Amino acid sequence: MQSVDIENARRDLLQWSPPIIADTLSDAYLGCLGADHLSLRVFGSMHARLWRVMLQGERDKLNEVRRELTGHARLAGVAKARLDAIDQIVLNELLDVVTARFLRSPDLARAYSRLLLTASANLAEMRLVTA
Repeated sequence: MQSVDIENARRDLLQWSPPIIADTLSDAYLGCLGADHLSLRVFGSMHARLWRVMLQGERDKLNEVRRELTGHARLAGVAKARLDAIDQIVLNELLDVVTARFLRSPDLARAYSRLLLTASANLAEMRLVTA
């Protein structure tokens, strides 16, 4: 697959994924922090930014954004393991959408899957860097 195809898939993924990511993060943080937590929306927004940076392929910003999120989470009593679990939920949701939405377009599904595999590798690297 040519890099142009991956970049087109990246642009498309950045178009349709934000509402899915936001909903998934909202549900995850609601379950983690509770509906009355003052920082509920802040965490969702910060974590969505992390995913946007990751899907844009901005590796130089990724660890900085993760450290910021991890620092705020620590202050709120949210363990890094919980952040990792939330990332896994988001990744699984995006993979489910790609599988369901692009079942009849294997080339496009492959391009999205490659982007999400890169995201998965970035998540693993972030865990090591922010350990």
